Amino acid sequence: MKKIPALKDESSGRLIYNQKELPSILNKHFASCGAVLATKLPHSECHFLEFLVNNPKTFYFDPVTLGEVESEILLLPSNKSHGVYLCPVSILKVRKCFISQPLMEIMNASILEGTFPSKLKLAKVVPVFKSGEDTDPNNYRPISLLSIFNRILERLMYKCLKSFFEIDGHSTVLERNTPHSMH
Repeated sequence: MKKIPALKDESSGRLIYNQKELPSILNKHFASCGAVLATKLPHSECHFLEFLVNNPKTFYFDPVTLGEVESEILLLPSNKSHGVYLCPVSILKVRKCFISQPLMEIMNASILEGTFPSKLKLAKVVPVFKSGEDTDPNNYRPISLLSIFNRILERLMYKCLKSFFEIDGHSTVLERNTPHSMH
């Protein structure tokens, strides 16, 4: 990645050359983008819970198995970024027998409780230059590098959802009789 020489501070309009201040400028800019985009969304008169009242069905998932976790670990591309938790894929693959059980328990607890582990919500944000003036924060886009553990849990969740919606070849399913439910 190319070093950023300077950035324009959006609040003062000054160019900042101090390398220690540049991450804060980009962080402030990236943190404000969501709010700006949210103002452009159409407003809904309905509260999100009203949609659930009209469709009270519950998702039921089969528990994730040890074999599924180990399979996902083996399928990880070895060149994948490891994100915030500095655990290279190659190490994870060699030690899958030690990490598969805890990951399976975390995934099943996540499904059962309907929550995502807060430690896996952390990301390493890297600014990527798009085009234009390289001192303008608007010309950078944030790339979030999540941990490889996120990738494993996301793939397993994807498979659970896909399985839920594809039971018996149908595109719609009312329920599955399993001990895990997500509301």
